Amino acid sequence: MRKGIVLGIMMCLISVANAQYDAKAKAILQKVSSKYESMSSYAVDFVNKLHSPLAGIDEETKGKATIAGEKFRIELEDHLIIVDGKSMWTFMKEDNEVNISEFEPDESEVNPSNIFKMWEKGYKYRMLDTDAINSIKHNVIELTPEDKTNQIFKVKLWINPSNNTIKKWSMFEKSGNRYTYIINKFNPKPTITTSTFKFDKT
Repeated sequence: MRKGIVLGIMMCLISVANAQYDAKAKAILQKVSSKYESMSSYAVDFVNKLHSPLAGIDEETKGKATIAGEKFRIELEDHLIIVDGKSMWTFMKEDNEVNISEFEPDESEVNPSNIFKMWEKGYKYRMLDTDAINSIKHNVIELTPEDKTNQIFKVKLWINPSNNTIKKWSMFEKSGNRYTYIINKFNPKPTITTSTFKFDKT
């Protein structure tokens, strides 16, 4: 009797562990990482949606991003962000003001240069159902941080199985805020110049 109970508990624990680190989800995520790591750079046109129930905000912003390794450039309607791998420039267009800071992201922090590989460390992952975007079925994978103090408690990725690219992702905060990014255009071979990741003071 006691052996049966112990065996049952062990089977439950194994089942939970498999759900936390889903083998099918891992196989898909590995393909995604390989896809992006094989590219020296890429660029996207995207839509950023913010849903904040407490603040009563539902807003949408269009933008463009160019990524090359640890460097990235994000152009939004009201500001510009440039990261050269070491420093970050945040230019507020309306105020004609720029803030400069060191770029030292935490491993669990989501940014354009690590969204495709953030699952590799500090996150549990599991496969959800498929979801159609523009009539194309996408695999949906849920990531949850192992660090329970993380303000973000869940990230969902929509992955195109035909080319292993991320079409959409949503980040859910404990505050109730939800940030969603939708990729409308993907360019695997953008034009990169010496000025792409440098802030022009003029």
